[in-house]
Amino acid sequence: MQPDFAMDDDKLIVEAEATLEAAIRPVRRQGSHGLTPLEEFFVSILETGVIPYAEPDRPVVLTSRLVLAARQHWFLRDLTAVALGQFLRNQGLVRHRKAYANCWIFPKLAVARKAWEERYGARTWPARPIEWEHVTPFRPFTNRQLREAGRGIIGRRTV
Repeated sequence: MQPDFAMDDDKLIVEAEATLEAAIRPVRRQGSHGLTPLEEFFVSILETGVIPYAEPDRPVVLTSRLVLAARQHWFLRDLTAVALGQFLRNQGLVRHRKAYANCWIFPKLAVARKAWEERYGARTWPARPIEWEHVTPFRPFTNRQLREAGRGIIGRRTV
């Protein structure tokens, strides 16, 4: 005889799925409130349609420049190139090696937004832009800042 708490495996699986769905539903509904700082930074890129410091007319950005752009937000000031790379790889971006530096290739904006929705749930995106826009940075980084970002140096301390 089975104890009272024993259940059929199929029923247990159905209950586990229902519990999981009940846990996920509020997270999807709350939108950006449950996102990490790095996820917030990435979704801001998807919302504006502007890749910080990207090459003109191409959705390609140097890793060091993307790290520096992210570090401009106080909550990502200790971000390393490795941590950013792991996150971008999980988001489906492709890493590319140029002769002088590593860079990341972004997919088309619509594809990137769709991939975000598949991971985090439905989201209302702005009607514009439809494709990535190029914006020249207001304050370009110095060569020293780019070298330090590549080595994981913040200010005078090493990460």
